[in-house]
Amino acid sequence: CRETKPAFRAFLKRVDRTLATHMLSLQELLLCPVWRIQEYVTLLQALSLHTHTGHPDHTHLSSALSTLLRYRAFIQKLKRNSERDRLMEETQQMIQGCPNLSEGNRQLIITQDAALLRSPDEQIPDSLRTYEQVSDVGLFLFNDALVLTRRNVHHTPFALCHRSTHTFLASVALTSLAVREITHTRYVCHAFVLEGPCRSWVCATERAEERDHFLSVLRSAINSALTEHQ
Repeated sequence: CRETKPAFRAFLKRVDRTLATHMLSLQELLLCPVWRIQEYVTLLQALSLHTHTGHPDHTHLSSALSTLLRYRAFIQKLKRNSERDRLMEETQQMIQGCPNLSEGNRQLIITQDAALLRSPDEQIPDSLRTYEQVSDVGLFLFNDALVLTRRNVHHTPFALCHRSTHTFLASVALTSLAVREITHTRYVCHAFVLEGPCRSWVCATERAEERDHFLSVLRSAINSALTEHQ
């Protein structure tokens, strides 16, 4: 739903990790019943210790504890079998498969997750412009190029870990890339524009610190690339 329904995605942006949700995300809230399993096991173990074997409740407590222990073991097995996040490996394979990114001496500097935004009206000033999220993207900054990928997040059942898959979107040489920040407004925050020779992308991070750090590193890499190019 998050990937296919913009209204639901916007709803999650508004309410995830707020006071109303006890600072939890939707995924974390969905995991709450699973986390309670361990609490139930501990509770039943304590009750069993204080319930004499001749008590009429002892049989029921033992049966319930046995069931929850099996269920806990089943969940732990699922966790062990969950696939680890192979983001960097998949990205490197994706880059190797792209002809214009297969040169040597390339070093990865930093990665950043962001939202790709689009404005329905490009003619009005930035301060009055509204934006909608198009997709999630991954920004991979190398010493000579910036790679943009379309990022799909696959959540692992019964766990907070997730797996991201990336599809190549675009690449821009740092020597032909310009960047500018978008002023924080009621319509958009933590946003910036990446301007290439043929097109531009409006991106936004979840937090201001993420944007500031990424843009600082990006500008430094651009300056280094321009110096080497000269």
